[in-house]
Amino acid sequence: MFRTVLAFSDEKMKIRVFDCLRRNGIGVRTVCRTPQKALSVLKEMGGGVLITEALFRGVKAGDYLPLCEAYLLVLTGEEMKESDRLQVLPLYCSEEEICEKVRELLQKDEERSLPKRKQRTPEEEALLKEAKAILMRRYGMNENEAHHFLQRRAMSTSSSLLKAAAEITERS
Repeated sequence: MFRTVLAFSDEKMKIRVFDCLRRNGIGVRTVCRTPQKALSVLKEMGGGVLITEALFRGVKAGDYLPLCEAYLLVLTGEEMKESDRLQVLPLYCSEEEICEKVRELLQKDEERSLPKRKQRTPEEEALLKEAKAILMRRYGMNENEAHHFLQRRAMSTSSSLLKAAAEITERS
């Protein structure tokens, strides 16, 4: 799915950026004619990358940040303060600069949208370690084999790794 949105009032700039991205294999989800439409699309996607100008039909680029989870790339001739989610390039920068920055922001957007892996508590780690030790003693497995056994057991019983480990420790 394409996660790049364009919003320019200048038709030539819109075409220039759209063609630049297309030539370099970066898909564009939509080209918006109003700030409201751009915001609506970004909210619907739950993020993405908005490429726009410093002032798009009366809305300052930075005003989008508190309203959605998107990353912004602003092409402007003005000085603007950058942040993690707002990057600035000169109005007439090279295609390579635009594409490099868009790819970087798309990567950040992808990383942001990945589910965060829950960290195990020390008690959970101890339970897993104990279950693996039991399997290693009882069946002569190494640690990797014991871990793999617990994973297979969890999948075959449609339970979690911790439940599989608890079963092993309860039985011994």
